[in-house]
Amino acid sequence: MRNALKILSLLIAAACSMSAQSIVLYGTVYNTDKKPVADWPVLIMTSPATNVGGVRLTTNADGYYEKEFSLNPGTVAYVISVQDPCQAALQIQKAEAVEGKFQHDFVICSRNTPGSDPCDGKFSFVVHSDGWVEFHAGAVSDRVEFHWEFGDGTNGTGRDVRHQYGSPGVYEVSLVIAGTNCKKRYVFKVEVRDTKPPTPPTQWDQACCGKVNIAAASLASTNANHFVFRASAGFPIKEVHWDFGDGQRGTGEETRHAYSAEGRYKVVTTIVGEFCRVELITWIHVGKRPEPCNIDFGFSVDQLSAKFRADLKGQTADKLIWNFGDGSSSSDPETSHTYARPGIYKVTLLVSIGGRTCEITKEVRVGGTIDPNDPCSADFRFLTDQLTVKLEAAFKVRPDKFYWDLGDGNSSAELALKHTYAKAGVYTVVLYYVVNGTECKVAKRIKVGNRIGGGFTVEIAEINPNPGAEQPVLTIRTDQATQALLVISDLSGMPLRKVPVELEAGDNRIPLVFNDLRAGSYLVTLIHELVPVSSVRFQKM
Repeated sequence: MRNALKILSLLIAAACSMSAQSIVLYGTVYNTDKKPVADWPVLIMTSPATNVGGVRLTTNADGYYEKEFSLNPGTVAYVISVQDPCQAALQIQKAEAVEGKFQHDFVICSRNTPGSDPCDGKFSFVVHSDGWVEFHAGAVSDRVEFHWEFGDGTNGTGRDVRHQYGSPGVYEVSLVIAGTNCKKRYVFKVEVRDTKPPTPPTQWDQACCGKVNIAAASLASTNANHFVFRASAGFPIKEVHWDFGDGQRGTGEETRHAYSAEGRYKVVTTIVGEFCRVELITWIHVGKRPEPCNIDFGFSVDQLSAKFRADLKGQTADKLIWNFGDGSSSSDPETSHTYARPGIYKVTLLVSIGGRTCEITKEVRVGGTIDPNDPCSADFRFLTDQLTVKLEAAFKVRPDKFYWDLGDGNSSAELALKHTYAKAGVYTVVLYYVVNGTECKVAKRIKVGNRIGGGFTVEIAEINPNPGAEQPVLTIRTDQATQALLVISDLSGMPLRKVPVELEAGDNRIPLVFNDLRAGSYLVTLIHELVPVSSVRFQKM
């Protein structure tokens, strides 16, 4: 009997021990300004997916989330996902289903509202019984000024102001939020009641944020320059007015317009609500863009060495850069390079001529016959977003060991990882690996951060619709007028089309033509001053 009780107690202890096994997933959601993001959704699902174990969390005031799960033998891993407001795809991290506590942090862009710009703002006001009104304002950027017109002939400045009205009435208050490269006006009404007898305070909170979407019309349209314009807002809309920039106007939350000539047009959208009035400016590029520059290059190969010569067709280059496809580069018009191993390398010549960026890529084979069983045949893919880079190694043969040198003193031993740099710059990322005792490496220079020399920003904000069929519209956001190059490539990085663009300050909508490309995934990369600064993936249906 005593032995039976002892066995029973051991079974109970084992059962308790098994039930106590759990995994704790926690982390913090930051933005690219290194600030924690509060009230942000975090989704955790099981892998393989089941109808149990999936939860949706919300970060606290410090951007922190935490969830404990009891381990289930049928669960291999947990998938943690966070939506970046500047990207269509979710940010995803996986946690192996093993006992313990594991940290998974995320970095999203600092614009926590899709489509916002530095002058997007919010305001609130409180009316007191003695005629005093408190006004409070905020904006996406901290580098803006606030100007108030109180509707009684007086005005003020500052994020938080107080104003006393001399008599009861309804006053139309105007708030102007102005930055270096943006300016927005918000109009709302304040009711000041009779101060005798005293009345309790009334308070309103309004988010006067508006958004404009411009999409190419259906290809069934007879006019290739036909677009659909849509307006939305964070408040009830009473009316919307459109100035299409070509002398034509329209109304309504959704309207259509066809441009009769190619060019760049300044579209002004006015969204009116009961207490809000927002004016948004968008640039749309209509018709054919300029053809790429007429450049070429020639090369000759001797074993592992190659000689390259730029052919600029009699033009003079302001800047010139060679990328040899193995992480090395040169700025000489005529240059040579010796590769470490035989292979096929994608050599790119980037040239700036008269302010326009041009690019041409060719495949160069060196080293004679290439051994298909060469252990050093690995490569890696990367995508950048602000200061964050996503890296994924592509091994043909599983290595004995490998690690990343991220170029800023950090390293990693993960097959696929995401790394956020402390500041913008060009970093040489090296993947070191060993296959059957042979030491190998592959290096690439990667630029992160979209602050351009001179202090302004240029980036791809979105591509819409995505996935899409034929002609998506790309949104490029910049602080000032500039020129850039769009490169459409396959996922291996081979360029398929190059589109030079002249950009105006603000949002630029640029229709892209994909109707001659087959269904699949493509990369659209924005190149400025010979350097890739932003990219987005497009899925053609």
